[in-house]
Amino acid sequence: MVEINCYYTILGLAPSASFPEVKRAYRNLANIWHPDRVSQQPHLKQQAEEKFKLINEAYQYLKDHLSTPTLLDSATFASQSTSASQSTSPSASTDVSTRHTRPAIYYDKGAEHAKAGRYKEALNDFSMAIRLNPNYAEAYRYRGFANSMLGFELGAEADLQKAKELGLRKSSTAQNTSTQKQTPASSTSTPSPTVEKAPFPQPWKCVQTWQEHSGAITNIAISPDGKMLASSSTDNGVKLWNLRTGKAFFTLTGHTASVQSIAFSPDGQVLASASDDHTINLWHLKTGSLMRTLSEHTQAISTVAFNPNRQTLISAGQDGVIKVWNLSTGKFVHNLPLPMIPVRAIAVSPDGQILAIANGDRALILWHLPLNQVLRTLTWDSDFTSNITFSHSGRYLAFANADQTIKIWDVQSDAIKHIISAHSDLIKALAFSPNEQILASGSKDQTIKLWNVEKSKSSDALKGHQDAVNSVAFSLDGQTLFSSSFDKSIKLWRWE
Repeated sequence: MVEINCYYTILGLAPSASFPEVKRAYRNLANIWHPDRVSQQPHLKQQAEEKFKLINEAYQYLKDHLSTPTLLDSATFASQSTSASQSTSPSASTDVSTRHTRPAIYYDKGAEHAKAGRYKEALNDFSMAIRLNPNYAEAYRYRGFANSMLGFELGAEADLQKAKELGLRKSSTAQNTSTQKQTPASSTSTPSPTVEKAPFPQPWKCVQTWQEHSGAITNIAISPDGKMLASSSTDNGVKLWNLRTGKAFFTLTGHTASVQSIAFSPDGQVLASASDDHTINLWHLKTGSLMRTLSEHTQAISTVAFNPNRQTLISAGQDGVIKVWNLSTGKFVHNLPLPMIPVRAIAVSPDGQILAIANGDRALILWHLPLNQVLRTLTWDSDFTSNITFSHSGRYLAFANADQTIKIWDVQSDAIKHIISAHSDLIKALAFSPNEQILASGSKDQTIKLWNVEKSKSSDALKGHQDAVNSVAFSLDGQTLFSSSFDKSIKLWRWE
């Protein structure tokens, strides 16, 4: 009620005034303060324009919120403004009387502030325009720009995405309307089937290279909403990258040794970073602040993963202990009762039921998390498993061995689907595409290969890194592949 009382005050009325009283007050004040009346006096014109904007804003607000349907039409107003002024200016009258609706007034003020470099003031004005009109796509877009200029990249990303959604919604509505006009009501149409692009033989090309870390990059991860990439490094830091701009907008610092593994929580609110300093840091991503540090491990931590049930975090490392942590309390829960052999990698199935564990032995252990016991042990002749990953639906589990082969295990049929001779050196990274048609592998031989999961055939190797490729990740649409290397770079490979 504070806002509506303020508008009554601008018009010089009591809060109980009726709509006819509001209209009369508006007409009188409009005649007095219309900028045309002082067009020959520049020092007064600006004051009149500001006052007139407030009067118009107050009238528009009260008109919208009072139940009387009678409106002051533009022709009546034009007539009044002409009689009130000795010198007429049609263009100026049109601008003031029709364009300055309440949200537009704040939008225009915000645009003026932004053009003058006053981004904080612009942010406030655009926010007011959006509050008055939640579907104001242009205001979201401009506020995203202001957020970006102030360094608020998460806010900028959210605003630009909202502007895009509103634009798409508007476009879709227009298209549907056009289709309805062209299609007779009695006719029926069959929608065209969705055709997925085949993964081969179209080429993948490196389109960007990012280099911000001062040390080797050890791991990368993409946020669940696909808007952000996190990278960890031997420089003891973690960087957050805006995938829209391709810029590193924040660095998380706090570890005292190399960060070996990172993982986003399923809701995208928290990032876990595991380090050689024997600790795990949990970061609140909206603020970039450290929430808590977990410090029960006695040696370097090599891998960390969230359980999709959103309740627990699992970590493992050189001490051979696999620990389970309660996320809500940040407390250590228990160790898995397994032999203390250094753990190289872990992966949790999408349903949160299975934990795959690769250690220094010649075995891959599948642990049933709800029952807290071994479900299956897969063994082979090679020395160890270097990396493991589940596909997005959990149908497949891929694991790389020290003999440079990749095995794809079909979880549903409980059988090995493919054994692939993949690289000429140790395989350090694996990732399935979202549609599970492609498996990407990165190796110490400095190359990346993309494998057709059904046929176990690969495209030509992607080359460009100058050192071991240690992490790969697909974008949510599967059209971009991110890779990181000990050469301190992140590369973006796009399906052209």
